[in-house]
Formats: sequence, C-alpha cells, structure tokens
Amino acid sequence: MSTSLNTITFILREKEDALLNAEYLRDKGVFAEPLPIVCLEYFDPIIEIINFNYIVITSPKAIHALNKLILSDKYSVSKEINIFAIGLETNKKLKNEKYKNVFHASGNSKALFQLILNKTLQNDKGLWITAKDRSFDLQSILKLNNRKLEIFESYKMLPINEIAKNNIDSLVNSINCNLLILSSRNVLLSKNLLEQYNLFEKVNDKAILLVNSYNVSQKAKRLGWKHVKIIKKNFTKDILDYIVQTTK
Repeated sequence: MSTSLNTITFILREKEDALLNAEYLRDKGVFAEPLPIVCLEYFDPIIEIINFNYIVITSPKAIHALNKLILSDKYSVSKEINIFAIGLETNKKLKNEKYKNVFHASGNSKALFQLILNKTLQNDKGLWITAKDRSFDLQSILKLNNRKLEIFESYKMLPINEIAKNNIDSLVNSINCNLLILSSRNVLLSKNLLEQYNLFEKVNDKAILLVNSYNVSQKAKRLGWKHVKIIKKNFTKDILDYIVQTTK
C-alpha cells in the first residue's frame, strides 16, 4: 500500500471474531481490517465434582464447552439447570440454545457476584465454565460468602505474536484509525504487539480505542492509550452498527 488512507477500523479480537466483524463492517461500507490478537483453543472436560446446582458463564465462548457437558453421560446436567451469565449477549446465546433458566447480570463482575449470592443457598455447588486467563477471582469471592464454586477451564485465548504485512502497511499509512478492543487483556496484548513492531507510539498518536465498558477504558488509559471512546452497547452487532453510523 503506497498511498495514505483516511480512516481504517481495525478489529483486535479473537481470530474468528475479528474476521467476521471486519467482514460485517465492510459489507456496510466501512473500511475495516481484521487484526487478530488471540486465537481460541478448547480443552476436554476435567471436573472434580460430579453434581452441581448451577453453572456460571462469563463469555459466549464457554457455551461450546457447556453444550459438550450436557451431552456427557458422566454429569447429570440438563438444559433446565440455573445458569448465571455476566451479560446480555451471553444470555441471548444461551436462550437461543434452548437453556431454560438463565439469569444475567448487568455486564460486570460485581453484579454477577451479587446475583449468584441472591439466588443460591450455602449448600449449593456451582460450576464456572471459563477461560484459563481470567480477569477476576469469582471463586474466592464466593468462598468468603460460603458458596462452593468449581472451576472448569474449558478454553484458552492464546496471544498472536505476529502482525500481517498488509496490517502493518495500513497502520503506518492510515491518517487516522479506530481500534475495536473489547477486553482488558486484549488492550494489554495489543500494546505489547505494537511495541514489538515499534508501532505503538505512531499508532497511539492517531488511533481511537473503541471499547464497550468503563473498566476496559480505565485499563487502556493506565497503559498509556491516549484516545479512548466507550461505546455503550450490550451486543457486538450493536457496537458494529454504531461504528457504521458514525463513520458514514
């Protein structure tokens, strides 16, 4: 790419999400590029407790493992078990999968903790289907309140340590750019990756970080990102549609 571009929106997410989100934006007339920051790897179930009364899901990525759990003969789990989800998008996907008793928090860990506390008893046993890399310790918080929560680490987000040449060219030659990043961990990984290519300062001067929560925005500012904008939407599609509306 030899000519400067005006504004490019980069999707810094898990590889599949980045590709799908960039394609959606391009179909809507937005100049967008996927810039995968992590890739997904699933693990087979290894769970110490057999019987549990409720399940905690803090990412739509965990639903894949939950579905496998439902099909397993080893665990007595049905689609009627109580499930606590952290946000509306996870809640919607669970209901689309025909899970009957889904309760969702308002998109943050404190609300999730309080929701579980209000709707469980001290003798109840929960199973948290989550990633190996987690940003908060729900198990310890619940233990302090006499709740037992087993952790099932069902997947891992592996950092991607390379930037494709076409992405590098676009990052360098664009006049302005938007960086869509929807997790605190990915904010850090994105900075580290750009620094690896000596691009962080150049990109930081002209980029606007698009995030979907106050907590992610605060993490970004602590890491030195200069321009951060919160898109107050609950669903990825709504975030993408907001980008479409504001870039035309």
